[in-house]
Amino acid sequence: MTERNFVQDAVPVTLEEMLQAREERQKKQKELLTRYDQTLLCFTMNIPGPYKTYPLAEKGFHAGMQAIKAQLQAEGIGTIYELVEIAPTGCTYWSVLNGPAIVVKKLAMEVENQHPLGRLFDMDVFAPDGKALRGEDFGRRERTCLICQQPVWACSRSRAHSAEELSLHVVKMFWKYDCSQFTQQAGLAAVRALLYEVSATPKPGLVDRNHNGSHHDMDFFTFLDSGTALIPYFQKITEMGVAHQGTAQTLISSLRYQGRQAEQMMFAATGGVNTHKGLIFSLGLLCACAGYQYAHQLPCTADHLLELAAQAAGGVTKELGNTEKPTTHGRRVYDRYNVTGIRGEAAAGYPHVRQWGLPVLKKMLAMGCSLNDAGVIALLHLMANLEDTNILARANPDTLRQMQTLIRKELTRTQDPAELLAFAKSLDEWMVWRRLSPGGSADLLAVSYFLYFLYG
Repeated sequence: MTERNFVQDAVPVTLEEMLQAREERQKKQKELLTRYDQTLLCFTMNIPGPYKTYPLAEKGFHAGMQAIKAQLQAEGIGTIYELVEIAPTGCTYWSVLNGPAIVVKKLAMEVENQHPLGRLFDMDVFAPDGKALRGEDFGRRERTCLICQQPVWACSRSRAHSAEELSLHVVKMFWKYDCSQFTQQAGLAAVRALLYEVSATPKPGLVDRNHNGSHHDMDFFTFLDSGTALIPYFQKITEMGVAHQGTAQTLISSLRYQGRQAEQMMFAATGGVNTHKGLIFSLGLLCACAGYQYAHQLPCTADHLLELAAQAAGGVTKELGNTEKPTTHGRRVYDRYNVTGIRGEAAAGYPHVRQWGLPVLKKMLAMGCSLNDAGVIALLHLMANLEDTNILARANPDTLRQMQTLIRKELTRTQDPAELLAFAKSLDEWMVWRRLSPGGSADLLAVSYFLYFLYG
């Protein structure tokens, strides 16, 4: 990573321009104190080098602004007036507050001391009489160099680091923080998708909030245990995607160890029950690809992510023909019916999610359905079109076609959400009686939820 990758559109500023900006801030400070006669907060960023404002720096600025606002709100301190200024010389947040300056200063120092980017935050607090509250008066330690942690004055005097070196270090700080935020976002979207999938009710033949469907060895709480146990996995595997330096095609081979570890976490949480093995693969793959996509500054859309997943998973169907691998339900279905299951779905870029799951989910939400109801209806569309290996493993192709004919007939007859939900409930009885469980379709519903939560 080079500095120019992130500041290429930024406008470099001169020392004279920075001094002029400081004078303008001082004028604004006096104006706001005179006008309101209240505590004043002025938040700026401490960014060395000639580039003060660029997208990553603005993201960091807004993160700091949100952090101090949350602090003030939690303390019950209200905002009388606020102003955000974005200029080549830097970003500034002004806030006139109705709380004691001493309290505001302590809250600001907590942000500066504990936020991941706090070392770059400069939160000045002024009492109504214009007096600036010094951090040193409240126990703040002397600030150290960004790079070597020596006292700032010592490094500055000896010119231990060039302006370019300092500027690049700050860019890396912003980038590391930005990637960590995305990693959390993707990991939480994956877990949220797991929980929404199992919670969607009624789901024909599947575990939901009403009952265990066609399963005797798992219930709703088994899925909650499994889903929460996988939280660290999804965040870790997204981080691996962010850090991956190879091509998308080489990404999947680096994920196998973490996938096996996740399976062990799942079995430990469920007492040996397989609740999420398919989604450990699919959502793990998609989280890793999302991290890769983000780190390489590729288009962050659902379509592009699915294309990237197809590149990463292009060779996974070959494993079905490997007789040295342990026999699984997927292998047996492939040997008997030549259906590639979730491997084929991944290698093709999840076409059923692209054509049915996500579009139907979005369509139903746009019609005013809840996430629950939209999910159930999206599941029906997936069941109607997917060669679900779970159905094939429990029954045969004729039974799969019979189920799909029933669903397609109803989807052709009506698009009314209430009628489709009633149909799902009646279909549930039909499937439970035959011990059918469309687990493959359920996994693709979770993938659809994930894409919606991550990209909207």
